[in-house]
Order: sequence, then structure tokens, then C-alpha cells
Amino acid sequence: MNTPNKVAELGRSPEISPARMIAKTFVFITSFAALSSCMLMGIFSAAGVCALIFGSDVLDTTLGDPPDRTHPAFILFMLLMVPGMIVGAIGGTFGIVLPLYRGFRLPFGRSNESARIWLHRYATGLAEYTKPTNSEQDGGGQPATRPESK
Repeated sequence: MNTPNKVAELGRSPEISPARMIAKTFVFITSFAALSSCMLMGIFSAAGVCALIFGSDVLDTTLGDPPDRTHPAFILFMLLMVPGMIVGAIGGTFGIVLPLYRGFRLPFGRSNESARIWLHRYATGLAEYTKPTNSEQDGGGQPATRPESK
């Protein structure tokens, strides 16, 4: 439980005003939309490069539904799509999301401790579940057994 002194040490007020909550919601929704749009621009730019190199009809035939996966345009599209999305995400984060949070003076990062704890528990449980079973380790013909959950 947070005491007033502990909350003051963390730099947060014990109560969040309705205007502050509206601002946080607005910034989150705007940031998500902007980041998604920037990543989509990476996909569209990859399609644009393919259309520039191979002609505009490649968008309907090779990259259409169903795509021709053996055509060089499709391979080029797939190779350009992922870096385009990564560059879009980086640009959106540093060009839109962080300035938005900074402009509204909202904390960005460790303000939600419960999500971090949940993610840690999930990762620990996943690591425990994906450990090799006894039969996978020694290669015996016995049926696989999972460790007992706590």
C-alpha cells in the first residue's frame, strides 16, 4: 500500500484529477494511432518501392490476393517491409510519442509497477513451462512429463 510519503518520494500525487486522466487517455490513444500509422507507412513505402521498380501492375498481380510468392517483387516487398516498419516505429516513437508525453508532462516508463510484475511472472512461468522434459533430455522412450506447478 502506498503511503503519502512513499507516493511523494516517487513524484506522483496520491490522487489523479479527472483532467489529468483525460489527458493521459488522449495521449495514449493518440500515441497508439500515430505509432500504428508510422508502421503502416513502412509497409506502404515497401509496396511503393516494388511498384516503382516492377511497375504498378505488380500491386494487383504479385502482391495481390493471393500473392505470387515466387516473384522477385514479393521477395523484395517482404525484405523491405520489416525494416520499414522498424524505422517507422523508431521515427514514431521519437518524433511523436515521446514529445506528446513530454508536452503533457506525463511519466513515461515505470509508472505502472503491476504490469511489470505481471510480465515478470509470465516470463518466469513461460521459462519454467518450456524447459525440456525428462524424456527430451535423455532421449528415452518414456512419455514426456511436465514439472508440477506450484
